[in-house]
Amino acid sequence: MSHALTFEELQQRVTQLPAQQQLQLLAQVSKQLSRLPLGALTQKANAENQSKQQKVAEIDAWLAQCDSVADLWQGTFDAAADVRRIREEE
Repeated sequence: MSHALTFEELQQRVTQLPAQQQLQLLAQVSKQLSRLPLGALTQKANAENQSKQQKVAEIDAWLAQCDSVADLWQGTFDAAADVRRIREEE
């Protein structure tokens, strides 16, 4: 029964191999990667980067909305006191 290794565990195990076996492993991995369609890795990386940029943009927009709402009120507020007051009212 095998279990999945983390990247760090795999790295550690590879460093324990003799140099010749590390080279064989490198050749095998290189061979497998060369079979991938041209640009497949960059397309995946670009898609992930686009997704991250979209999430950042959404968060920035949400924070801007929060700032706009906060600007509607004047004075200082104690959110913890407000929550305690609401709980007591229930």
